[in-house]
Amino acid sequence: MEIFVNLTLKCLYLAYLVLVFASFVRICEGRTTNIRNRGHRGLAQRCVCNAQCESGCCLISGTQSTCHSKARLDHRCSTIVFRGKYVGYCDCACGQGICRNGYCNRI
Repeated sequence: MEIFVNLTLKCLYLAYLVLVFASFVRICEGRTTNIRNRGHRGLAQRCVCNAQCESGCCLISGTQSTCHSKARLDHRCSTIVFRGKYVGYCDCACGQGICRNGYCNRI
């Protein structure tokens, strides 16, 4: 009887994990947020995955995930923080670049 109970509990836990994963996938389907392409003026919307960001990508910054503008590698950028927000693009090429000498460069 104990083996049957343990097996049932494991199956219920597995079903729970499948439901959690399925709900996460549903969150990312078809939902987008309107953010401006200009990182220094656009408001970063909260997101879970890239599909929620109309342009750019969903990046973790601190304790929350927000949509960031996708600055091209030759665009101007800045790492200066003013009033808690970056001046210029927050992330170069959605994490595929680095802000060096005021321009986005490859890592």
